[in-house]
Amino acid sequence: MLAERAGVTLTRRKDTAADKIADRLYDINEAAAEYYHNMLLKAPDAESARDYIKKRGLDGNIINDFRLGYSPGEGLKKHLLDKGFREDELLALGLLGERDGRIYDYFRHRLMFPIRDIKGRVVGFGARALDDAVPKYLNSPQTAVFDKSGILYGIDRAKGAIRERGLAVIVEGYMDVITAHQFGEANVVASMGTALTEKQMRILKGLTKRVAFALDPDVAGDAATMRGIEVARRSLDREELEMPTVLGATTRLRADISIIPLPQGKDPDVVIRDDPKKWQQLVEQSTPLMDHLIGVVVSTLDISRPEGKSTAIEQLLPLIAELENETQREFYLNR
Repeated sequence: MLAERAGVTLTRRKDTAADKIADRLYDINEAAAEYYHNMLLKAPDAESARDYIKKRGLDGNIINDFRLGYSPGEGLKKHLLDKGFREDELLALGLLGERDGRIYDYFRHRLMFPIRDIKGRVVGFGARALDDAVPKYLNSPQTAVFDKSGILYGIDRAKGAIRERGLAVIVEGYMDVITAHQFGEANVVASMGTALTEKQMRILKGLTKRVAFALDPDVAGDAATMRGIEVARRSLDREELEMPTVLGATTRLRADISIIPLPQGKDPDVVIRDDPKKWQQLVEQSTPLMDHLIGVVVSTLDISRPEGKSTAIEQLLPLIAELENETQREFYLNR
């Protein structure tokens, strides 16, 4: 694409055997996604899935855009074998499972979320139980084309809006992303319920320098969330300094990380459905990372005591030292 834009002719590299195998696996996943999608639209026993979607306020366009689906008890295996795919390939992709010598459809009676990479290829699936089945959410296992830690849900549809707005909003769940996109908030992606990883941050790093986390209001001190923030700090662009600063910093963080505090007990998709303008306001008024971190540190220490203050300072000074903007550094030093 860049070569075409620059008027340069590239010699197309030859597809290797590994490329051809991967392409076939993508084709299988795509065929499975279409099967699940057709089941959702037409199968009589998908009524519970259709009711759930209706209750969550999703419209027909967004259901098609994200190719939401339904996995019946059986049928996928026969459908894909009839298309010429092999049983061993379906097992390798986690579309089939095996127990006591019996091979069966791995996803059964669940609402299906195809997971696509940044190029739009189906790499795996997320599946939500529609009854009391455990676990509530089930993902494809790690495969040759699916690594949960290296994928952001919705990135294929969000990448343009992230570039355009200069901001990526990170939420936790599939429904948060889908609802956001339905209401025009297309720069939203999900870490799929895990703490953010360096692989996921590398994807965003190529699109923007500004990242906002939409966190549950009770999760300020949650270790996984704090690890995700720390990963973001480590992974985003930094400027190497020729000499350490007075505060001892050897790099400057050339990125903007903020926190979107949500109303008590409300996930992003609920906030957006209830009042899209309220969501926009929350994003615009997101809390700068340093304010959030100061709040977390202070909430875990007794800063009325000298040792509490000393510990807080030890934890916060290195973070302040890395801020790119001198005015911000002065402000937080005073804090």
